[in-house]
Amino acid sequence: MSAKLARSSACVCILSLLSGCFSYVLNDRNKLDASSHVPIDEHSPISTVAWSTIWGGSIPVWEPLRCIHEDGSVHRVLDAEKDHSCKVNKPICGSGIGRTEVSLLAYSVPLAIVTLGLAMPAEITLYCSTASEPDTELQGPQ
Repeated sequence: MSAKLARSSACVCILSLLSGCFSYVLNDRNKLDASSHVPIDEHSPISTVAWSTIWGGSIPVWEPLRCIHEDGSVHRVLDAEKDHSCKVNKPICGSGIGRTEVSLLAYSVPLAIVTLGLAMPAEITLYCSTASEPDTELQGPQ
């Protein structure tokens, strides 16, 4: 009986260590040359930990914005609903998001096991595109 418990514990530990390695990446494609990705700013990632709850039935929408205050100061807002002092909200990336990465954290799998799947955290990281001009060819008439 204790050997079975030891094997189960070892299996959970190994899964816990490996869970931080699982990642998904979505790169935006260059609209003029679909074989290449848009350039991104790798030095200024924007990250948050998002929680999927109730077996994925409740997934919050994350809308990071640039907040412009009345005094003209600008700062990043990771959750627009929490900062009520913004005069104007603008998209966080002026040229759009060039890359999105979603990674499980080291404690994601153990927490999912303990909570029977009710809570599953993942880290979301955005990289802004540095493309200088929008693709006017695909926008159509204005």
